[in-house]
Amino acid sequence: MSSTIKHPGEDIEDQVAEAASILGLDVSRETLAAVRVYVEQLLKWNKTYNLTAIRNQEDVLVNHIFDCMSVLKNIREKTGNNKFKLVDVGSGAGLPGVIIGLWFPESQVICIDSVEKKVSFIRHVTARMGCKNVSSKHARVELIPPLEADVVISRAFASLSLFTSLAGKHCKTDGRVASMKAAQVKEDLAELETSGSEWCLDELQDLKVPKMMAKRYLVWLQRKGNNG
Repeated sequence: MSSTIKHPGEDIEDQVAEAASILGLDVSRETLAAVRVYVEQLLKWNKTYNLTAIRNQEDVLVNHIFDCMSVLKNIREKTGNNKFKLVDVGSGAGLPGVIIGLWFPESQVICIDSVEKKVSFIRHVTARMGCKNVSSKHARVELIPPLEADVVISRAFASLSLFTSLAGKHCKTDGRVASMKAAQVKEDLAELETSGSEWCLDELQDLKVPKMMAKRYLVWLQRKGNNG
């Protein structure tokens, strides 16, 4: 009977493997173990440092891990390969940057956040995970010199207009900006269109997040000169 009892970490790995299958993602035992380390460390740090509002394992898996996993295939399709430079703006606890870096070890991922304790967590957890292609910067994104990224991404960071005005400079000329969104996508796009921004819609993608009922979207933007 005791042989059927699972350690909590095994349950994390099982659930992540199931989500990966639903999303059509390949996942190795090493990746599953690394995600387990991330979840365990986030829950531990949250008790003291309040990194995220979500504090139980199941909700962390669905609302953070699975949500970030839902964009992985989209990023691969847009970049055309597994090797790219990506900047995660307002990264918080490293979401989605750490998850993207974990699935694309040949890529370079830079997580930027203005809150020092969140950057400290990213550095701590990526070291524990062995995720060497992810780095982090404690800074305001608008004050950093251009990073020439293929993709600049955000998750619940700001309106599209504000996001592109602050972080668009970090995208190389033919690169793209991507924003993970929940509600009010059309209103946000309408505001961007009337703002006089150099950025315009490239593609609006529906995201299917395992075990999540709420609608999620990935908004891809490109510079207006690149949409012809």
